[in-house]
This record gives sequence, structure tokens and C-alpha cells, in this order.
Amino acid sequence: MLGTLCAVLLAVSSAPADAASQPVHFDVWAVQAVKTGSGEKQFDSAAQPVRKAVEDLPYDTFRGVFTGSATVPPGADKRLTLNTTYTLLIQCRAREGKNAAHVDITVELPPESPGGAPRKAVQSCMVLCSGKMVRIGGLKMNEGEMVVVLEMTH
Repeated sequence: MLGTLCAVLLAVSSAPADAASQPVHFDVWAVQAVKTGSGEKQFDSAAQPVRKAVEDLPYDTFRGVFTGSATVPPGADKRLTLNTTYTLLIQCRAREGKNAAHVDITVELPPESPGGAPRKAVQSCMVLCSGKMVRIGGLKMNEGEMVVVLEMTH
């Protein structure tokens, strides 16, 4: 009986940490999508990783603007500067087991006046699953629009 109790305690003490408390890792891409009038869709090397996520959009040229990653613990947030106009804010509300996370995603514009709060261009709440890409569009650029693609990797 004592041997069984010791084996159970050893197994519990060496068990991996609860997946719900582990940080979430995201890969992030920002792509400029433009209509140039060329017949065939073109993707530069920085846009290739997200080709399947954006190729159905009504644009024919895709150029990478930002590539990066973020590790965000549950209950925390992380900001990524995408370009001089847009900043991405990822807030991890909770990890939903090993392969999903409940997140708030906000794309911010700079404050209108010095010392002011950033302005929200887009805000969304979603559950991201490992290995599935999501995209956020409608972010105006001088030419075309910016499309942000996120993927939870673990």
C-alpha cells in the first residue's frame, strides 16, 4: 500500500504543468494586398507562408510587410509593431487546453495627439486553434490594404 502511494505521488509530482497555464505562441504575418491589374496572382517570398490564407482575396499582388512571433501567457498581452501605421495587440484571455486559446485581437492606430491613447482600427475576439491560420483585413494602406494573418503554433 505504501509503495503504491509513493508511486502515485511520484507520478503526480513529475507530471507536466497544466496546459491551461502554459504560454501561447503565435506566428504573425502582415501582407500588403494590392490590385495591379496583372492576370496572375503574385506573392513575394515574405507572403509565401500565408498564400493559402489570402489567395482567395480580390487582389493580385501580395507583399510581406511584417513577419514575427509572440509568446503570450494566459492573462497577459503583447504588442507587435506591424509598420509605421499599425500595431497588433494580442491579449490571451485563456488557454483552452493544449491546442486552442481564447484571444482578443486589436489592430491599433497611433494616438491622434501626443500622449493620447491608441485608436482601435479593428477589434475581434476569437478562439485560435493550433495549425489554423486566421486573417484580419480591411486595414487601409497608401496602396491596397494590409491583411494580418495569425497562427497559434503551440
